Amino acid sequence: MRFLRQNKWFILSILFCILILLAFYIVKTPIPYHEYLISEADVSDILNQTKNLERKVLVLGLKAYRNACKMGITHSGILTIIDYTKPSDEFRFWTLNLSRKKMLIETLVAHGIHSGERYARVFSNVVKNHASSIGMYLTGRTYIGKHGRSLRLFGLEKGFNDHVFKRKVVIHSAWYVSENIAKKYGMIGRSWGCPAVCKRLISKVINKIKNGTIVFIYYNNEKWLKTSKFLKNNHEKIDSALKSNICKVQPCLTIESDPRA
Repeated sequence: MRFLRQNKWFILSILFCILILLAFYIVKTPIPYHEYLISEADVSDILNQTKNLERKVLVLGLKAYRNACKMGITHSGILTIIDYTKPSDEFRFWTLNLSRKKMLIETLVAHGIHSGERYARVFSNVVKNHASSIGMYLTGRTYIGKHGRSLRLFGLEKGFNDHVFKRKVVIHSAWYVSENIAKKYGMIGRSWGCPAVCKRLISKVINKIKNGTIVFIYYNNEKWLKTSKFLKNNHEKIDSALKSNICKVQPCLTIESDPRA
């Protein structure tokens, strides 16, 4: 007791530091989606923050994210949804913070030149084809390429997007993606398969979703909707091809040059 009385301020200062560190850890650590429930009220609250995101697409994206968590692929708390059923002159790219039920980004996004004009109609997983690919993606590291700072993507769905790394499909900025161009031409420009965004938002997009977050690219493709392991009620084990793609993602904050660009 005498020791405690003589050193009470020192002990109190130590306890205070421990509490500060604990609070910082709690705030900074995202809650895995499968450890809490997104209620109908939460879904409605997220939708009220957006202009163009449809309920069915959001619900599918949340389901896919939850299954990815159960497979051990991610626990980032960040989900990006792209809805390629919508025309390119409308907002169809959304980034969500699931732990806070908050919309972080809502913007335009390009599709591949071989996918269509104003609407994306055709999708491909073939190397040297400049169409977009649908399905679940995991983000990787940033690099500096011909479009400036860009973000690597890894496709998680065999037959739908598992060749995107070979195809050099990444998130980058593009001058042809802007609201002014959309208003003037009734559509934005098209990429070589990349989900390109406007130059004004590229830094924000990359900083929010880099290093192991999920990107869910939706289209009403019947085969994909029926066969995707991420959209099934009972998640499946990760196969060897998927493990290989996940192992390629080595989160790193360093921006590096990329010889492929």
